[in-house]
Amino acid sequence: MNYRLSRLFLNMGAVLEYYDYLTFVFLAKILAQVFFPHVEQGNVTINFLFFALGGAVMIVGGLGFGYLSDLWGRRKIILCMSIMMAVSSLSMGLMPYNLDVKVYLFLFFALRIIQALSFGGEIPCATTFAYELENDTKKNSRISHIFSAASLGSILATGVLSFLTFSLDMKDVCAWGWRIPFLVGGILGLLAFFLRRSLPETLLPNLAKNNVRDIFAESKIHFKHIAFLPFILFFPATLITVNLYFPVYISQHFKFTVDKIYFAQTISLIFSTGLAIVAGIFSDKKLIKKFYVFVLLSFLCAQPFFFQLLSNSSTLSLTSLMILWQFFITTSIVFAMFLILETLPMSIRATANGLIYNLTFFMASFVPILFSKFFSTHPNPHILFYIISITSFAALISIMKIK
Repeated sequence: MNYRLSRLFLNMGAVLEYYDYLTFVFLAKILAQVFFPHVEQGNVTINFLFFALGGAVMIVGGLGFGYLSDLWGRRKIILCMSIMMAVSSLSMGLMPYNLDVKVYLFLFFALRIIQALSFGGEIPCATTFAYELENDTKKNSRISHIFSAASLGSILATGVLSFLTFSLDMKDVCAWGWRIPFLVGGILGLLAFFLRRSLPETLLPNLAKNNVRDIFAESKIHFKHIAFLPFILFFPATLITVNLYFPVYISQHFKFTVDKIYFAQTISLIFSTGLAIVAGIFSDKKLIKKFYVFVLLSFLCAQPFFFQLLSNSSTLSLTSLMILWQFFITTSIVFAMFLILETLPMSIRATANGLIYNLTFFMASFVPILFSKFFSTHPNPHILFYIISITSFAALISIMKIK
């Protein structure tokens, strides 16, 4: 099979995962109104429940599907996750009306767990697959295409949610409109499954001899070499989560309206789809550690520019900030994922990658809540960027430990 087509089909899972990721962030409050109509709508705990549930389950999915991928091979597991994503998303959108609220809630959460399990293994298994697909020097570019597809998924989610916002009033969205994003996601999942059926297996030796004991023993041997890898990924994970928090943070502390913020973010996502591919080309060089160090140091030096751009109330300055932010997100996550895959031994690569990726993003998902609590007692909005700088220092120290 043509390997270019293989990469295209592989990337569709990333489109769906980031589409779902952004959809749940923006639908959290609406879903809280649908399932908890008698609870105060400003209740942050209820709103966060829908988002946090997925993050916690994704850790289990990443570890479980990663292990099965190391045990049975990559292709079978990727197909399994594809059909799980499709069926769970479609079922969410097609749940019957007029059910008892407890049954309704049970079905939704059960489907959300199935969906999150599959999403937990998607990016780790897809990046592992892309890394091992061919024994050549283009593996970094294949990884970067996955994150370029992730940006496309975010743009798609923005488009679908914008359609809901401008075409329906809130009453209709709460009554039936919230189903539309899940139906779109389910159709994407089915398309990904049918296209991925023709994927080849990666060029690996037979992993069928692996078992739980062997993988656990291998993990213990390499633990001291891989324990610091989450810190390399925590920097871009934090930037991604803060980017989702920007509409709240910027509208509260600076002179920008939410619609201008969403517009600037959409432009920056379009920019990042091409930037990810460029980052992959650069990471094919044997200077990837130096490239990542350069990105981290550049982020530290860019702090004054962030403040200056936010202090200017023009749309151009806000868009420039978002594009700059996407530059750091895109380059750092491409470089970080390649360094992680390069460091992990093959026999535990998918297992460890699944655990590292999902645990890191789950921890980063708490960042907006921590900042919100922090700002309630320390109203200086500039502290946000200073605290994020700590994650860049941690990434710098961790990179130095890679041999």
